[in-house]
Amino acid sequence: MQGNDKLTDGLVPHLRLPQNMRDWHWAMQLNQAWALTAGITHHRSSAPRCAGTVVWQLNDMWPVVSWSVIDGDGRVKPAYWAMSHAFAPRLVTVQPVAGGGLEVRVVNDTDEVLSGELRLRR
Repeated sequence: MQGNDKLTDGLVPHLRLPQNMRDWHWAMQLNQAWALTAGITHHRSSAPRCAGTVVWQLNDMWPVVSWSVIDGDGRVKPAYWAMSHAFAPRLVTVQPVAGGGLEVRVVNDTDEVLSGELRLRR
């Protein structure tokens, strides 16, 4: 399977199949943002077993399809903003747990005590 086919296969469970290259490019950027958010929030909420994520590639040096969050022209991709939110000092996230359930997890990477009320609605 070729690279673009793999990317498209990873996209289809989350977004409609794009009909042109412009839409495909945008959809891939949204999917990258979603994937990084899912991974980063899961890792951060799994402390102390795992407490973070290493950014593999921040920027590109030339136009290319890659993992970077800043393109070769210095423009930030949607994943850049997604990462900035996922790495925020305080995080509330819903994570899957064994048995098919969900769990709300709160991450506080500040020195301040965090207290409050959390309301969940379906």
